[in-house]
Amino acid sequence: MRSAFGTYIDFCMQHIMDGWRLMQQKYHNCFMSNAEESWPVVPIVIITNGESLDLTEFQEALRNIHGRAYVLVVTLGFGKEHEK
Repeated sequence: MRSAFGTYIDFCMQHIMDGWRLMQQKYHNCFMSNAEESWPVVPIVIITNGESLDLTEFQEALRNIHGRAYVLVVTLGFGKEHEK
């Protein structure tokens, strides 16, 4: 994610929630003092190999988004397991 909040990268691709929590914290710090109607919608791109250890927790977090983010999850990989 590149924005006023910055970029978070976990090169091991083992955890999504660390970056998700950091993004939420920075969003709240930047905008929560403003009126809710002025909060921007945030585009978020998550690139994973599909083997994140906290994928279930992340799926639950996505269920709780209420109109302030567009989330694109990209799963990349190669080999027989990823071709299924």
